[in-house]
Amino acid sequence: MSTSNNTNKGKSVPPVDNLTWWMDTALAENDSDDKALAARKFQECQQHRAEKKAIDGLTQELKEMRQEYQEQGKWVVATINNLQHRLDPEYVAGSEEELDLEVPKKKMAEASVELGELRKEAEAAVEEPEDEESDDDEV
Repeated sequence: MSTSNNTNKGKSVPPVDNLTWWMDTALAENDSDDKALAARKFQECQQHRAEKKAIDGLTQELKEMRQEYQEQGKWVVATINNLQHRLDPEYVAGSEEELDLEVPKKKMAEASVELGELRKEAEAAVEEPEDEESDDDEV
């Protein structure tokens, strides 16, 4: 009997009656580690889901903003094109193919007569001040 006690001295083997306690303790520690690990994984998963929701929300918001800017850009481009067309003489008068570049002879004659009359009036206006100046010199 004394030999069995001597063989266990210095060894870390639990006594047989405490073996169940050691197993229960080891299982409880292992189980609590598993629960802690599961809780940590659950928290990480929840955090990942929240981050993914936030990213998805921001991505959707970015898409909406891009679409809004594109619509505004289209409106601006349409307005600029409209103004350019209004200021473009070809747009106002039509393309060269559509234009009748030959002016009717009647209109040309009328324009020549008007131009001649305007030249005569301009020459007369230039000559009149000279006449007035010469009259003043004679007095």
